[in-house]
Amino acid sequence: MVEIMDLGELKALINSLLAEVQRLKARVHELETENAELKTRLAQNSANSSKPPSSDGLTKKPLIKPALPKEAGKKPGGQPGHPGKTLHFVEQPDAVHIHQATQCQYCGALLQAEGQPVARRQVFDLPQPGCGLKNTG
Repeated sequence: MVEIMDLGELKALINSLLAEVQRLKARVHELETENAELKTRLAQNSANSSKPPSSDGLTKKPLIKPALPKEAGKKPGGQPGHPGKTLHFVEQPDAVHIHQATQCQYCGALLQAEGQPVARRQVFDLPQPGCGLKNTG
């Protein structure tokens, strides 16, 4: 059912509604300002403010890897054409130790046949440090 209003009542209703819109716009602006301030405060930590590190909470800081100098077009490691310095195996080692498996480490089955070597290593013992002088006491 539509209620018929006279012109004076309609003008009063429009003015009250316009006043309400203005009040709501002011409240929205106030809340947006408060929200922006709270977001700024929430984003602060000991790294970007004067807050102590103990106030950061239990969150872990992301690890910052040190920046390495980048040269255009070069990959890390030895470059092509660079002479290598590899420590080669000696022809006649002082001792040879052969470690053979007698059973499979996964299923426990006995190993009967000769297998291929899995790893081959050579150990170089360094001499005891000293000054080179002998005690003839």
